[in-house]
Amino acid sequence: MRPILYGDLHAAARRLAVMSEGDRRGAINEMIRRAHAADRWRKRSGVEHPLWGNGSLLVTAARTWPDPQGPVTELDYLMALTDVAAAIVEWRCAQAAAGLRRRGGADV
Repeated sequence: MRPILYGDLHAAARRLAVMSEGDRRGAINEMIRRAHAADRWRKRSGVEHPLWGNGSLLVTAARTWPDPQGPVTELDYLMALTDVAAAIVEWRCAQAAAGLRRRGGADV
């Protein structure tokens, strides 16, 4: 996945803010998975993924989930932003652990 900027966090959180708390975790994990796959596609082929974009979380979220209609409460947005940040940290830690295992590094 491409480097994560504030716009990526904001786009994902806006889309998650209208979902129930139970649906948020699955949705953000799917957004991250698709962004990572799109980035790998872009690196291999030299062009954007036709459905999921250039590998950034912002483009993947925008192309895959509709922009919420109507107001989003500040509390829902902040809770969703927290969920996005937590999911990204978990994903990055899992990627680092997988890299260590592939290289024969320390047990994780």
